[in-house]
Amino acid sequence: MARPLKPSEILAAFDRWGVPHSEVDGWQTRSNRTGWSPRGVSGCMHHHTGDDHSDSASRKLITRGRPGLRGPLANFGVTDDGRIDIVSAGAANHAGGGDPVVLRAVRKESYDDFPPRSTKGHTSPGAVGGNGKFYGWETYYGAGSDPTINPLQYRVLILSTAAVISALDAIDGPNVRWTSKSCIGHKEWQKGKPDPAGVDMSEDRDDIQWCLKNGPTRARQWFKTGERTESTD
Repeated sequence: MARPLKPSEILAAFDRWGVPHSEVDGWQTRSNRTGWSPRGVSGCMHHHTGDDHSDSASRKLITRGRPGLRGPLANFGVTDDGRIDIVSAGAANHAGGGDPVVLRAVRKESYDDFPPRSTKGHTSPGAVGGNGKFYGWETYYGAGSDPTINPLQYRVLILSTAAVISALDAIDGPNVRWTSKSCIGHKEWQKGKPDPAGVDMSEDRDDIQWCLKNGPTRARQWFKTGERTESTD
């Protein structure tokens, strides 16, 4: 676990990794009511919005919230044209309650291709809150005329997650190494959730790990072209 990233550290990580991004007004101080866990950040979580709204409508939704759930609903939004909307440096209302067994596996990175299957819904007895433990990405797709993640969205999702994991790894110090196993899907955290739909989280983690292994320059090239060159470092 690591302390949450400061706004300047998020920007520095995105700049270092070449993540195209836009800053949503107020993101530096935006947070939910409960804030980050006192124990720090445990990982990253991927979602989809589950609609076919315009990027601007999705951005507004995850920034302001919806009836019954105030914003922010994610830390980062992923646009159709391959950019990241930075919505909140503070904790966001995105994860809800999940399985403590999954949380433990993520914290220890003690699983193979997939973490243990979640047995907890949001309000299940024994569920633990994840909002203050995970950074959340909402990719703008999931229904109607926009049912699947597009390749550019996927690559910027991966690139930006690698950037955040790399920054958290640097904060945690040399005795703890953060890898792609610190990232899970909402569907792996909370029983009954489908998101991110159409994304194999094992492949998602493999792609994040490739970026972490090969570094910002090659990861940036892959994001732009979809083609990979292996590092010889």
